Amino acid sequence: MLQSLRNLIGHRLELDDRTAVFRDAFFNLKDGVLRYAALDIGGWLNEDNVAVSTELLTPPDPTQSDARWHVHLSEAALEIAPRWTEEARTEGVNLSNWPPVIVGPFGSSVSPVLFYEDFQDAEEEDAESEPETQAPPKAAPLVRNLHRVGKWFGLPCFDAKGELGRIHDMTFDPDSCRILSFVLEGAGARPDQGREIPYQALRHLADGETHLIFETLPPADLPDGR
Repeated sequence: MLQSLRNLIGHRLELDDRTAVFRDAFFNLKDGVLRYAALDIGGWLNEDNVAVSTELLTPPDPTQSDARWHVHLSEAALEIAPRWTEEARTEGVNLSNWPPVIVGPFGSSVSPVLFYEDFQDAEEEDAESEPETQAPPKAAPLVRNLHRVGKWFGLPCFDAKGELGRIHDMTFDPDSCRILSFVLEGAGARPDQGREIPYQALRHLADGETHLIFETLPPADLPDGR
């Protein structure tokens, strides 16, 4: 049975020894596979987000109306799980529009790309040199090359004929953890509200994740009288 990612975000899950809130998920753009889930295991007054492999998630029993998703993680594993912080949510710099070299007012030059890479390497070296008794590792290196589901909700979608609508939801197969389709909310010029577009129809993600381009799709069924 396919699952809704929009419905899953914000819902409470069962862990071995506690509960957690599903905050977001990260997926591979090439194949649509969900790699990690961000779970809030904190209490009422504090937020403590951890990144866990989606392979550890089990969907609820369809025969039970009040069943929840289950995460197979012990309390000890949660203590050392990578933390997903507010900084990790926005981490990453798009260098595609930066010039290869910047010349300063006194003739000195610097490469933004090399500077950023050196900075990232230094951060990772500092993290590796910290004693094992320090805080749990950060999730940023795990999700750096992945895409966050929550950021895609509301993105406009286009094909060669114009705007199709905006992303309202994504459906996925809980067994393979693969996103199978996008569900539109119908904000485009064409009446595609509720229409599902196969993930395989995605052709391009614009720089900055501003919009999506799909292959030209057949027209959706029009409402009565339209």
